[in-house]
Amino acid sequence: MDFNRTFKQSGPIQARLATATAAAGTRPGRRAGKRSSTRSASGTGRGSQGSVHRLVWSRYGYSFSVQLKSLRRARGLSQQALADISGISRNQISNLERNENNRNSMADPCLSTIYRLALALEVEPAMLLPSAQPRDTPQDLMPFPAEYVAERRGSLMAAAR
Repeated sequence: MDFNRTFKQSGPIQARLATATAAAGTRPGRRAGKRSSTRSASGTGRGSQGSVHRLVWSRYGYSFSVQLKSLRRARGLSQQALADISGISRNQISNLERNENNRNSMADPCLSTIYRLALALEVEPAMLLPSAQPRDTPQDLMPFPAEYVAERRGSLMAAAR
């Protein structure tokens, strides 16, 4: 689907949003099914790498929240106005802008939520996502602890022999 062509079509944004959500099989304000969780029984997610995953996601979540808030303000919209246009609750928009959810953990918006916010703000969905910027140190380039990477490389090398 050509995103720019979507905005050039005539008609109110609610009609375009209704068409997009109908094509996705959801109603405005509803998610299409449950999301699966990567949390282990211990609640750390991805085994011992859970803390690293949360650290990286907190950076992305913060970047998303800042971008959402700045785009909303640049459009001159209140949270309630954005909620009315997008079909997402004002409470959820507030949570996303604070990078929180109702369970006091980091926000984790669905792709459909990002798409609907982008439609309402009349921007490409990529405008809401953090950009991939170069990192300063080799430590920052490693998404997992060095011990895990060394162990994994060793097992991959052994399997290749």
